[in-house]
Amino acid sequence: MEFLRFIFSSFWVWLGFTILVSMVGSGVIELVRACRRERKVSGYRIGQQWRMEIEGASAADARSAFASVTCEREEETEQVEQKRERILVDAVQTWGSNAQALMMIEEMSELTQAICKLFRADSENYAAVTDNVLEEMADVRIVLDQMRIMFGRTDGQEREKLQRLEKRLEKAHAKSGTEARASGGEEQENAQ
Repeated sequence: MEFLRFIFSSFWVWLGFTILVSMVGSGVIELVRACRRERKVSGYRIGQQWRMEIEGASAADARSAFASVTCEREEETEQVEQKRERILVDAVQTWGSNAQALMMIEEMSELTQAICKLFRADSENYAAVTDNVLEEMADVRIVLDQMRIMFGRTDGQEREKLQRLEKRLEKAHAKSGTEARASGGEEQENAQ
């Protein structure tokens, strides 16, 4: 209580104390920022394979992220998928097939544009451009799933295309004398 009386005893004492507290506070904040490194750990699944992207994170951070990503409960995943399907069906029913087909064209164009910008990106804006590519990929996937609702699933066509791609890869690896990398998850798909 005596301390507070002293602080508020005059305007100059109060002002000096306020400046001191703000400087110490900002110094502590800068110290924490300097000590804390930027960490980015993300995980996603492509088919049955999990892919982890790690930037500036410790091994413990990566293990924790992997555990949280891969330990999804099947019930939650199923509920999320059901809700997603309801939203996609609702979009097709609300705006119609023609509008969603046009939306597919628009979203694919935006993804194409984002990928083109990726090739021109320098190190300063590469992360932002990459984030834009990911955002456009998400948009395309959402509208592509609406196309599946409108036109049907493509499982058979995908199997044929993957078999054709696998044969092309085998020929390419045999020609270059390298082993197939498909088991490592680093295959590049150009199956068209």
